[in-house]
Amino acid sequence: MAAGLKTIIALSFVLAIGFLLVILSSALWHNYLPLLVVATYVVAPLPNWICGRCANPDDFMENAGSAIVDFGRFVTGFLVVMGIGMLGLWFEWVVCEGGAETWLGQWGTNKRVRVLGSRMMGAG
Repeated sequence: MAAGLKTIIALSFVLAIGFLLVILSSALWHNYLPLLVVATYVVAPLPNWICGRCANPDDFMENAGSAIVDFGRFVTGFLVVMGIGMLGLWFEWVVCEGGAETWLGQWGTNKRVRVLGSRMMGAG
């Protein structure tokens, strides 16, 4: 088997395990918002595929580039980054359990950190 094929199989295995862990953790803690991240990653390739199909394959200028293909790549990239950023925002907003307040409480006994954390959370 070629090295490239082994890499693709290993990456798909890691991705499948990651999706499984997100789904199981959502069911375990009864917090189903992280499933939106899975949905985002499932939907992410669609704009690239749709815009790639809309591009004219019979164009005589292959090097010119197509705005619709670039737009599809942009939207796909946005969805992938949004899938990562969505978890970070939820963690900060304490939508997911153990959010920023818990982390700031465990960060240490530094009073400045706790005051800054409480101001960021809107408590003072």
